[in-house]
Amino acid sequence: MRANPRGAIVRTMRLVNREATSDGAQVTCTISAPGIIVRLKHIDGRKPSDVRRDFHRYCRVNGVIATACEFSEGRFSHRTGQPLPGSEPISSAYQCMGAPAALGALTNHFTVGEWSFALNIAPPRSAQGSGPEKVRPSMGSAFGRPEQVAATRAVLAKDRANRIHAAHTRAK
Repeated sequence: MRANPRGAIVRTMRLVNREATSDGAQVTCTISAPGIIVRLKHIDGRKPSDVRRDFHRYCRVNGVIATACEFSEGRFSHRTGQPLPGSEPISSAYQCMGAPAALGALTNHFTVGEWSFALNIAPPRSAQGSGPEKVRPSMGSAFGRPEQVAATRAVLAKDRANRIHAAHTRAK
């Protein structure tokens, strides 16, 4: 497993569950336990739903709490962003919490493709405006005008064609 110099390995995870009672009061249940992140593998000849079912069954029997933390393989409407019927995204990574012995046994289960410790790092941020002030073109410049954009496009297309031609001649 690779070391990550940007963050610390989190060996204890916290799961918070909030429920409302019939009289409107909020009840919060917090569980802290050792945990890992698990990705399921694709097994030829088995449906992904069967693999997930076997994974959840193993977790339930061994006292491991598996919570989906990543979803994939769904198709979405370009217009609304909602999942298309029959193609809902399925979970592909799970946050698993439980006893260290149960987590160790889980890493060797046939449904687990890879596992890792959770990392306590901030997501990378870019374009936050830090650094020196960016130079802006003056109001009377040709930058951004249609003629300038067309000329730049033509130069870039010619340069790309020249590089492709040079790569083909070197390959021969």
